[in-house]
Amino acid sequence: MIRLNRYIANSGVCSRRDADKLISSGKIMVNKQVVNSLGVKVGDNDVVEYNGDVLSPQKLIYLLVNKPKNTSALDFINDKSNENLSVLGEMQECFSGLIVLTNDQYLIDRLSNSSARIKQKFILKTEKKIEQKQINKLIQGINLDGIKVCFDDINYGRQEKDNFQLIVTVSFGSVAYIGQAFKKLNNKLINADRIEFGGVIKGDLIRGKSRVLLHKEIGFLKMIKV
Repeated sequence: MIRLNRYIANSGVCSRRDADKLISSGKIMVNKQVVNSLGVKVGDNDVVEYNGDVLSPQKLIYLLVNKPKNTSALDFINDKSNENLSVLGEMQECFSGLIVLTNDQYLIDRLSNSSARIKQKFILKTEKKIEQKQINKLIQGINLDGIKVCFDDINYGRQEKDNFQLIVTVSFGSVAYIGQAFKKLNNKLINADRIEFGGVIKGDLIRGKSRVLLHKEIGFLKMIKV
């Protein structure tokens, strides 16, 4: 048994929040009876209707994509049956690395919440070497347009003449803050490659390819605190 709003969201009609509105306004029928009470649960044998159409939850799909730089994750959706997939962990096209594609509207709504703390690990390449005092500043928190942004962890990676590498862990919402933070330190972010998202790691997934998430990896995402 699952909540009616989740059942509706999983059918692809709308988000879970909008499903609550449909229920409250009396637009949903369960077993030929109008239901307008939130919190109702339904099972496999119940018939749920909206605007005269019987709703059926979609088969839930969870794909992990290793996105190349200067591309969109949606470029990898070639199968028309996957048109309803949305992006978890959306990031700028200039970034590369892990993105999750799913049609699990409940999970999308939950992790899109501004309070969601999603652990993410990146390999960064910067124009100039970053000093330890700057690392300390990023961890303690840097002000970006009135918002205090704190990095969770920063370690040095490979250091070459024109390639200064950092391995950083963050759990704030917008990854755009990463580039903004380095700009404020008078440094330029050349590349950002996400190698971990919400406990799901890249492993041997090569650039430009995708794979189905394991059950335990889906569990990692569902256990993220909001």
